[in-house]
Amino acid sequence: MPWWLAKDGPKFKESAADAVFYANHGVNGRNQNLVATKFTMENLAADISAGRPVVNRTGLTGAYDIKLGATPEFRLLRDPQPDDIRIFEAVQDQRGLRLVPEEAMIEVLAVEHVEKPTAN
Repeated sequence: MPWWLAKDGPKFKESAADAVFYANHGVNGRNQNLVATKFTMENLAADISAGRPVVNRTGLTGAYDIKLGATPEFRLLRDPQPDDIRIFEAVQDQRGLRLVPEEAMIEVLAVEHVEKPTAN
């Protein structure tokens, strides 16, 4: 699933040149939050994969200060609430990015045989 810039563009700023990489994941009520500095779009794509690969197609190559909050999928499925925030909406509304589902070739690893190791 690629992501693109939303119509109004990104809603985050580039990190200061002397900023240090930082990423903190926390919980606020039902939502999981990310606060990060010097975070690239590749970092963010890997962080919010939403169960499927996310590919950065924004064209943004810098490092950014990011804040994002969304309701985890397991809570949405088990006990949905009216004020839950789906990751797709959070990424667009809070950060100005759009997740767009599409079919694509991905690399996979297939394990055909496994054996218990023998003693040396």
